Amino acid sequence: MKKRWGRWLAVTLAWCLASPAMATNGHFPHGYGTKNKGMGGAGVALPQDAMASATNPAGLAYVGRRVDVGADFIVPPVEYRIDGNAFGLDGSARSETDFVVCPHLGANWPIRERTALGVAFYGNGLMTDYPVAVFGALGSHGRTGLKFTQVIMNSTVAVRPIEQVSIGISQLFSYQEFRARGLQAFGGLSSNANRLTDKGDDDVFGFGLRLGALGKFLDERVAVGVSYQPRIYMRKFDKYAGLFAEHGDLDTPPMFTAGVAVQVLPDVTVVGDYLRINYDHIKSIGNPVSNTLQGTDLFGSDNGAGFGWNDIDVFKAGVQYEVNPRWTLRAGWNHGENPIEDSEMAFNILAPAVVEDHLTFGATKRVGKSGELNIAYVHGFHKRESGQVPAAFGGGTASFSMSMHALEVSYGWEF
Repeated sequence: MKKRWGRWLAVTLAWCLASPAMATNGHFPHGYGTKNKGMGGAGVALPQDAMASATNPAGLAYVGRRVDVGADFIVPPVEYRIDGNAFGLDGSARSETDFVVCPHLGANWPIRERTALGVAFYGNGLMTDYPVAVFGALGSHGRTGLKFTQVIMNSTVAVRPIEQVSIGISQLFSYQEFRARGLQAFGGLSSNANRLTDKGDDDVFGFGLRLGALGKFLDERVAVGVSYQPRIYMRKFDKYAGLFAEHGDLDTPPMFTAGVAVQVLPDVTVVGDYLRINYDHIKSIGNPVSNTLQGTDLFGSDNGAGFGWNDIDVFKAGVQYEVNPRWTLRAGWNHGENPIEDSEMAFNILAPAVVEDHLTFGATKRVGKSGELNIAYVHGFHKRESGQVPAAFGGGTASFSMSMHALEVSYGWEF
């Protein structure tokens, strides 16, 4: 078992590092773990597999000894369009990021009656790859787009000080990879034009924490969970010190989750989560482009332009029906606010995270005595947003659209 676990760990880690994630609650996915994804991403109060620590580390105290491994297969159509621009930026294109694979792996080991240790790997991110020079009329050339990939490995301890209450803490090791292309037009607005664009892949590491608590009440028919992840502090992207505010800084924003799970019938459970993501706390994400267009805070400076993203609220709801001992069915809904202001649309052609509503379905089939096959489908409804191109770039209207189809498959087994 130890040899097999070592091989799974090595293969999944290598796959994670090579595969860009694709997310729609900003640059985060709508949930973690196949079972949670089938219920709109909700599950902070309903841990069911070894990926539970990615949502609430306290949940591992109730999961048992198991391993879960799987992958999300994502089709994320993205298009942009610019009209009425005085400098000749008019045009449209579709990103050629047509298919993305994002793997995950989790394992959990109870070491005492009320204590468990766990580890999980999972990813976040965004990617665009337009086959044109979007800002070519202003001096850019080549393809335009960005790739942002984040892989997180967490190691978790969860304990139950009393039977119906658990607390947990995860230490997060974060690896980020970034690449930008086709931004030469902004060289005159950068504090370091030689580290603005087309520098290839750059990678950084960082560390953080996630804290969680879970309580069960009314003969365990009702559960309440909370989880908090402070800012993950990352090293700075040296190759892109002329793009990101604070000379290449791109930390992971803090977030808070609270939720409830209610067993309304012996075989039916309803779940609901609320998630707050504080994008505005990270200057390279939250600072508006106007900071730089005013001429005082260049790209890459301490208060330089970011993507102008706001903090967002995300609401998740789902239902789970245990049809029989072999089959469980799930459905859910996820609504997350669009973080992008209309005034920031032109620059966010690079990162069009505008999908707001997701419909999800899922199922689990028990296999043998200790295995289970899980599947979840997510449909991110098509969303188009538009706004004014800044007058300094010739005015006009910038719009982009995005939708998403995703199919996640995983296998879990107890040992």
